[in-house]
Amino acid sequence: MGRKRAVKFGPRIIDLDILLIDDLIIETELLSVPHPALPQRKFALIPLDEVAPDLLHPVEKKSISQLLAGCNDELVVQKISASAS
Repeated sequence: MGRKRAVKFGPRIIDLDILLIDDLIIETELLSVPHPALPQRKFALIPLDEVAPDLLHPVEKKSISQLLAGCNDELVVQKISASAS
């Protein structure tokens, strides 16, 4: 996509965060898996908890439900339901 950054954390065409890949741990200059901020982000933990509450975080050694219960993120996360058209 040939991304050219004008502003750090500014708008972009696409932004994909790799949260987890099984129990894989990757630490390189360009990629960290699991995503290092996952335990602090309710917007990622809440939907992940809905589909895989018992999934174990390979670094924290806690389930997604446990991470969510201990998350201090004050961000309000609102679920948006798809409406039938």
